[in-house]
Amino acid sequence: MKWEALRSFAARRPFFREADLHAGRGAAPAELVQLSLWVREGRLLRLRKGYYALAGNDPSARTPLLALAEPLYRPSYVSLEWALNHYGLIPDSPGSVTCVTTLKTARFDTPLGTVAYRHVSPRFFFGFSKTEKPAPCWIASREKALLDFFHLSIPKSIAPDPKQLLANYRLQNLGTVRKARLKEMMRKFGDPRVEEWGKSCLLAMKMEA
Repeated sequence: MKWEALRSFAARRPFFREADLHAGRGAAPAELVQLSLWVREGRLLRLRKGYYALAGNDPSARTPLLALAEPLYRPSYVSLEWALNHYGLIPDSPGSVTCVTTLKTARFDTPLGTVAYRHVSPRFFFGFSKTEKPAPCWIASREKALLDFFHLSIPKSIAPDPKQLLANYRLQNLGTVRKARLKEMMRKFGDPRVEEWGKSCLLAMKMEA
């Protein structure tokens, strides 16, 4: 395997897997050695076991971390703190891309940054769509990102309270949240605790206005 041939192959996609090199057959042992060498030389990035991308100093590199979140661990979608910050609903940017998955909780520390995945039951796996900006990815709606946050990021020991949402969790710009859509998703979620936090969020909207 020659470097220019691999570089041309890799430049057409944000990342590639060992299995992609020969239409699903995988890489030969000698090719795995060569891939490891190119990683050590800084030509390739190893994103996780079996996943690679061109290093950022290569003119053909085009691998935004956000675009890798779902392909690295399927099925999944971007949600929680990263999505809330993206929508302007919380002010602080998290240190990782935060995702929801029906697989077990996981975390990948890649050369491009960290992607963290939180497990949910398949019945909670809804409310997301494909977007192209700021990068191609599957991402929760504002309303679903809030419910995921209530479900996964707020300790069960904390009682629902609209003041907590505004003061401690620093929710903001709640006027951009669609009330009818939030209520609809609360019913679909079907979790009493999340529903109570959803009601607190509706009260926080009135307090913020």
